[in-house]
Amino acid sequence: MKTHFFALLCLLAISACDSGGVDGEPLNTESPCADVPRGSVAPVDAWVRAAPEGRDLSAAYFILCNQSAAARNIVGVEASIARAAELHETTRDRDGVATMAPVDEIALAPGAAAAFEPGGAHVMLIGLNSPIAPGDKVGITLQFEDGETMAIDATARDAAGGGHGHH
Repeated sequence: MKTHFFALLCLLAISACDSGGVDGEPLNTESPCADVPRGSVAPVDAWVRAAPEGRDLSAAYFILCNQSAAARNIVGVEASIARAAELHETTRDRDGVATMAPVDEIALAPGAAAAFEPGGAHVMLIGLNSPIAPGDKVGITLQFEDGETMAIDATARDAAGGGHGHH
């Protein structure tokens, strides 16, 4: 009886962690993706860095949760608040020097999540049409390889508190 009970507990523990999480880590009830329904792809905690008058750049951050069984590749991005929007990634060389550059796509495996965050992948907003004040809503549209799009509403947050000073 104890053996069957232990086997059942192990099976329940394994099944609770069967889907991917941020950067490929398993999702669980503590995951930012825990409330995203199975079979869907959705952003969580979308925000954009506030940009005062005279600032030409900003960046958008979020976690994109893929609770579906299919891989999703993000191949483009648009934002009406900027002349251009690009997928960017920040990398560090072996000396710790950070370099930011545009990327053609960001892959999102089935059951996984991609973190768009300061110091990593992010959406760069170039040539802002207007200032972005804390609390403002900024619309961003992701374009997927299969032609589908996804609208994201990001809330502006004050730039203080880390990340890249220029975005």
